[in-house]
Amino acid sequence: MEDRTLAAETLAFAMRTFAGFQANATVIEGEGLLTVAGTSRFPTPYSNAALPLGGDSPERVLDLARARLADRRHFLWAPAGAAGAGLARAAGYVPVGEVPALVLDAPPAPRESALRVEVLHEAEGLGAFLGVAAAAYAEAGLPARILPTLFARAARVVEESRVAVAWDGEEPIATALALLDPTTVQAGIYWVGTAPHARRRGAADAVTRRVARDAFERGARAVVLEASAAGEPVYRAMGFRDLARWERLLSPPPGE
Repeated sequence: MEDRTLAAETLAFAMRTFAGFQANATVIEGEGLLTVAGTSRFPTPYSNAALPLGGDSPERVLDLARARLADRRHFLWAPAGAAGAGLARAAGYVPVGEVPALVLDAPPAPRESALRVEVLHEAEGLGAFLGVAAAAYAEAGLPARILPTLFARAARVVEESRVAVAWDGEEPIATALALLDPTTVQAGIYWVGTAPHARRRGAADAVTRRVARDAFERGARAVVLEASAAGEPVYRAMGFRDLARWERLLSPPPGE
């Protein structure tokens, strides 16, 4: 499988799955584009978002994204340097940065940690994940009130993903979530975050290693993630390598 195809297929599976975690998200797939309209209209890269899947012209894909998500701001994923990104910018989409898609081909080596890392097995435990994610992603502009809408179906979240939480004593301080696509047998890691006061203690490394190793134990052929600038050095030290590169663009407000 080509690197860009692997990156896109893993991301598409995540967007579909995350849509299912919401109460009433709408997924439309076809004509070379996957779109997700979320319960909340607040744009995030995985909800209120559009991902080109190939097979149609960039102009047509952009028109479809704008039509399907016309009532809300949304993110558009585009391969870095591709024509679609330029067309989106010309249409008023605002670039919000490039992110590398990285891939891990084998389980990461174990690494000792003073933190306790646990995988959630009950829906009641999801509050620890949400609390850490709210603190970790507030700096990126994600309002805490949006998180419960993204993970409204708690039982489904625990059933269809692996959520790891790192604990310092009785305090949850870091999280990571992994999904395994049973069709492609590729895994993706998302929502890696550490509470701001607990950073630089290896917590993100610990939870990422845990869910990555779990994915390989469940049969994953490879593990993919989109890395933030802060997380990229952690993942590369773990053995992740370059796979592809995405540009993310934010649409103008509706009506503009």
